[in-house]
Amino acid sequence: MFYHDLYTALMQARGATAANFNPAVYQRLKRGGADVIVDRAAATEADINVV
Repeated sequence: MFYHDLYTALMQARGATAANFNPAVYQRLKRGGADVIVDRAAATEADINVV
């Protein structure tokens, strides 16, 4: 549940992006480990803060 936090103002102010997050996670995986991303979506008219 961390991926969506990349889009908060705080994380963006610190320079966090999916482009630098993904390689960082991959480098830290143990051999044979898996990085699973669960995609979900809010209604089209929903605010970005919808959980």
